[in-house]
Amino acid sequence: MSNEDNHFQALIRYRLEQADQAISDADLLLNARRYRAAGNRLYYACFYSATAALLTQRLQYLKHSAVIGFFDKKLIKTGLLPKEYSRTLHLAFDERQEDDYKPFTEPDPETLEDLHTRVKQMVTGIRDYVDVKM
Repeated sequence: MSNEDNHFQALIRYRLEQADQAISDADLLLNARRYRAAGNRLYYACFYSATAALLTQRLQYLKHSAVIGFFDKKLIKTGLLPKEYSRTLHLAFDERQEDDYKPFTEPDPETLEDLHTRVKQMVTGIRDYVDVKM
């Protein structure tokens, strides 16, 4: 295995660990009714797992919009990952945008609980995809 392969594998594992940590953070925040912060962590769990999936194709991007766009283009539209993961990523992005930047809004706890379930499914599915690719 080349040094470049080792680098990408380490980076993929790191991004998946970040996704797991973000879900763990969201668990704590949801239990504490800190919904705004929980939405943020759920989005980052999606973002990190999408980044890990792209890294299996040696693709890496700095901007969130690029990660989301290329995730859809390279992994969803090609059928490598289910469309549901794209929907989850977009929902989490929209939730984070609203929670972090829109004044006087309160996140809906039921919406976040549903998103929490979807995000955990997405991260697990991407982990399974990555395991096959590595």
